[in-house]
Amino acid sequence: MTTTLPDTLTEWIGNSLCTHPDSGVGVSELTGITGFQPFFVSLTLPYSAVRGEILPVVATVFNYLQDCISVSISYRF
Repeated sequence: MTTTLPDTLTEWIGNSLCTHPDSGVGVSELTGITGFQPFFVSLTLPYSAVRGEILPVVATVFNYLQDCISVSISYRF
């Protein structure tokens, strides 16, 4: 099975249950997988706006890479 994990730091934990007519019921142990993106930008926006209002838009850059990199961020309105 192949699936795409979310880009943000997310941990998924689960197990499975199966039944068989001869063997009965089986339950797996808990297992987990973590989705992680080493470099991303997160925007914090207000939940509402009024026309003509000045709003704060906060961009937070997360860099979990081993090296420093140059980044340029621009807003288009």
